[in-house]
Amino acid sequence: MIKMYVIIDKYNEDFYWDFEKEDFSMHFSEKCLIPTKELAESLIEDFLGSDFVPAEITIYQYTKNGTWEFSVEDIWNEQD
Repeated sequence: MIKMYVIIDKYNEDFYWDFEKEDFSMHFSEKCLIPTKELAESLIEDFLGSDFVPAEITIYQYTKNGTWEFSVEDIWNEQD
């Protein structure tokens, strides 16, 4: 199990910031991963703006055929 961070759109579930495309994607990939929450917060502040938030992602498994088994922190129920 690996824990990292992703940048997500705080109004739309399953929209991940893809660093290769430099845009949001509905498909999670390794190109969406960030090692720390602090780095994610810095990237949001410097480049993306207040509509985006970091979320912890737990990766349970990645198979040779490209299938990910993961869960993302539920930030949508934590917001005011």
